[in-house]
Amino acid sequence: MKSRLGIKLCIILLTLSGSFSGLFASTRSNASAIPAACAASDSSHFTVITNADAGAGSLRQAMADAQNANGGTVCVLPNLSTILLSSHITYEGTGTLLLIGNGVIVKGGNNESAGGGIFSFQGVRGDEFDTVLPLQIDGFKFLQGVAHDGGAINTQIADVVVKNSIFDQNQAVTRSVGGAIASFGGNGPNYESIGSLTVSDSSFTNNTDVCSDCGSDGGGAIDVQGIPLTVIRSSFVGNTSTGPGGAIDVTNSDLTVLASTFVANVSSSGNNNRGGAIYATGAATISFSTFSGNQAQVGSAISALGSSTLWANVFVKPGSTALCQNSATSSSYNYANETANSCGLLGTADSSLDSNDPGLGTLSTGPGVQQWRSPGAAIIGIIPNAGCVDPNISSPLSNSTDEVNAPRPPANSGSCTPGAVEPVAQQPPTTTTAAPTELLVPAFTG
Repeated sequence: MKSRLGIKLCIILLTLSGSFSGLFASTRSNASAIPAACAASDSSHFTVITNADAGAGSLRQAMADAQNANGGTVCVLPNLSTILLSSHITYEGTGTLLLIGNGVIVKGGNNESAGGGIFSFQGVRGDEFDTVLPLQIDGFKFLQGVAHDGGAINTQIADVVVKNSIFDQNQAVTRSVGGAIASFGGNGPNYESIGSLTVSDSSFTNNTDVCSDCGSDGGGAIDVQGIPLTVIRSSFVGNTSTGPGGAIDVTNSDLTVLASTFVANVSSSGNNNRGGAIYATGAATISFSTFSGNQAQVGSAISALGSSTLWANVFVKPGSTALCQNSATSSSYNYANETANSCGLLGTADSSLDSNDPGLGTLSTGPGVQQWRSPGAAIIGIIPNAGCVDPNISSPLSNSTDEVNAPRPPANSGSCTPGAVEPVAQQPPTTTTAAPTELLVPAFTG
């Protein structure tokens, strides 16, 4: 009897041993697919393991833990699909904060009066001057956030980098600004405004700013006040503002746009109906970008009140409205189908100031999250090699790729094309966007 019991016990132990071995092997296999930032276990890393609104392992708790630690990395596991928030998540501090979304959808819809329907970030205010929050947001989809300022994100006194992210159907309401993002500066040691916003490799679609009698405030997708805004390799499609700037509104600071697409954005309010795509009161530098079908009473594409530099852009009129409110300070290699030349394109090789349609392709997506329109045959390769780098765009911003990261100029070519993208034949195949790498310093590197 004891012999038979011993045999049975051995069989059971061997079976369990095999099961545990398989379990551990499976755990190791799954762990190898988890991004390093999510797998790290030190005191500066906080992993989101559930899509619950609150509680242990939630995005809300991870953000609170990061704030208590004065910064760190918050990483969402790749297998989480949607996080539905009952209220926005607030964060205040000065330690560097990196948020890695791994493609997670974050939904708001909570009509926050304080700003930021999904996230609200702030540096630290001081008695004499403020201290900025270094912040990077990578790989999120922000959907249907609602707030007074910044339907998805509101930042104050922060140096912000947003990359590889999607903003869709977010809304700023009731004397508000910034349908998706609203960003404001703080007071520096010399009473200058401090903070910045950089957006790269991202997409903004169908975001709305609803504001009556807001003067120069608007921005269907982005509103920035008092700090510089830089936009690289991003797309803005179908955004609307009842103030100026159907897509972007920048007041009292400078704007730089490179290799980006603006399609069917609308500024739709009375006397403030200016800048269907862009409204800027400071210096504006816009390079290798495509504007098509944007609408406003004044400046269907751009309303620039300060100095403006236009280099190798494509402008397509939606109708009889002038493309620009004011003439560019300088320009080169632009293509615009407008005989009136409202943008003042009189520089080197500015071309086709007539009613000809440049034959842009339909909206396409990939390999990243951005949307773009391929160039028509009339404009392919019309810029000589010397014009394929905008001298007005300084390091560390890269002039060497188009919106979808295809080389500019194309390999083995002595010329390039105005607008956001090079010809389709030169574009890389559509692929899944790689998991974001961990960067503890939120600075754009090109």
